[in-house]
Amino acid sequence: MLRREFMLSAWAVGGLFRPGSQAAGPLQWKRSFTLGTVSADEIAQHVFFSSNSLYFLKFHRLTQSSAVGCVGADGKNKWLWTLPPGVYTGLGVRPSGSVIVLLVGNGGLTINEYMEDGRLLRSVQAADGGAHTMVGDTLVSVDEDGSVQVRDFNRPGLTPRRYAKVLPRPEYPLMTPLSLHRVAMVDRMTAQIVYLDTITGSSILGRLDSPEIASSLSFYAEQMRALQAGTHRGRRVLPGDPVIIGAVGADAHQNLYCFVLPYDPKQGALLLRVVEPDTIAEKIHCSLPSRGHGRARTPNHLGVIGAELLLVYPDGEVIVYSLA
Repeated sequence: MLRREFMLSAWAVGGLFRPGSQAAGPLQWKRSFTLGTVSADEIAQHVFFSSNSLYFLKFHRLTQSSAVGCVGADGKNKWLWTLPPGVYTGLGVRPSGSVIVLLVGNGGLTINEYMEDGRLLRSVQAADGGAHTMVGDTLVSVDEDGSVQVRDFNRPGLTPRRYAKVLPRPEYPLMTPLSLHRVAMVDRMTAQIVYLDTITGSSILGRLDSPEIASSLSFYAEQMRALQAGTHRGRRVLPGDPVIIGAVGADAHQNLYCFVLPYDPKQGALLLRVVEPDTIAEKIHCSLPSRGHGRARTPNHLGVIGAELLLVYPDGEVIVYSLA
């Protein structure tokens, strides 16, 4: 179930958020369903949310095969088909319903557009980027230098428009469409946010600032100090770069939702609803289901369809909560 906290205070001098909150009653976990079949050998690599469906790209570790499918927001499977052999790195859907699948190989990127029945409409070669998402009829890609390329599927050859150095830190940002021509890009390590207009190239920069974000950064800093000093003494140590935003999604009103890491399973996971540029309008606490020996699992995708929040786990299980 969920517990929601509505933010009552405003922004202070310097843009620092001084939160005050009032806990509302818990919202009930409504139902769950799966993206195709749930298997320990399958990974839901990419999930794209439309206004009424979830499109997914799954990878089977044993057979080294990939498949694309679609499930309605009601949990009913619509279609599923297997992709040709290859390494697939992205998935999106155009407003017309055609499916975009990204294939990496031979030093570049292949952009494949399919009908819903699996028929290939076209295939275009392009330079690879670090992260991709579909925004309306455009494919938005982030380059290593922080520049953004926008390819319009209504233009011949998908010739890109390039906007220079949009992201201060381009290392694997989390991306989600906000509208048919706007995208949010979130730095998973610093909680910095960039809103980009894909038509004009104009951007707005912000950063999430809350006690929970500060706590996450402090936690990772402590873990890293313990690792470097060799004094962790059996405590869990998380080496590598800190990941404080695990997943992002957006609703039809261009509200951005950010899943904060790490989380305490006893208290539940935390999602922040953000209105631009970086105002935290609401905190949503989620009680996540566990599987086997009480171990908590962490979703890696999230989306909002209508008044429902959907959290997707790596094995393809979807948990649905009500935001109404």
